Amino acid sequence: MSMLRKKVKILTISLSLLFLNFTPINTLSAATFYLKDNIIDNSAGLKTECFTSNSQSGDYCKTYFFSLTLFTGGKFGQLSVGHWRGTDDYDSNNGKCGFKFNGKNARGEMGYIGSSSSKFTACYLSNDTALTFISALLTETRFDFYAPNHKGKVRGENFYTSDLISIPDIVIAGFIHHLAVSAKRTSYSNAYFGHTMMVKASPWKFAKILAKFKYYDVID
Repeated sequence: MSMLRKKVKILTISLSLLFLNFTPINTLSAATFYLKDNIIDNSAGLKTECFTSNSQSGDYCKTYFFSLTLFTGGKFGQLSVGHWRGTDDYDSNNGKCGFKFNGKNARGEMGYIGSSSSKFTACYLSNDTALTFISALLTETRFDFYAPNHKGKVRGENFYTSDLISIPDIVIAGFIHHLAVSAKRTSYSNAYFGHTMMVKASPWKFAKILAKFKYYDVID
């Protein structure tokens, strides 16, 4: 097991415990929508959680898998992806971050998960930049991650898709499920945002998994 894979596993456990105790600010209620078991093998209990705030503009949904979380709605806009790093003892909670791959540079911003009280940090990518990064995960791609140096140490990493994602189909299924649910639970109603780019990245796999979503309502 690679060093990155070990870090992802430890971070996954830590974040799962964190999310169980994290209540979003100004939230009235929350609902959870699970991916159906027949969509992909080993879905790992993938789910989309949606939070209803005091106004529709603040409603948002999130879908978590491995060290990544997709967001739609509220301050996150049409689509954001957070790549979880570690506590603020390990990584900076502000500054530029991103991924270089295939001659591209997907730039983002460091920030906290939820609020500074969580102490966990993440690199956030938004909208088209987030989509470019997610679509690159559909193939075995080398990523050069960069982030601000923290406490005198370099926090960048180099890894391949399979080091970060051990269930390749979960990226496609999670993406489709997240947008389909978010379209019904937030002010962002485009359930097909980014589908064209995802199809170009992996035509056969994306089409095969998307077809399975026609047989059930993501919210039932």
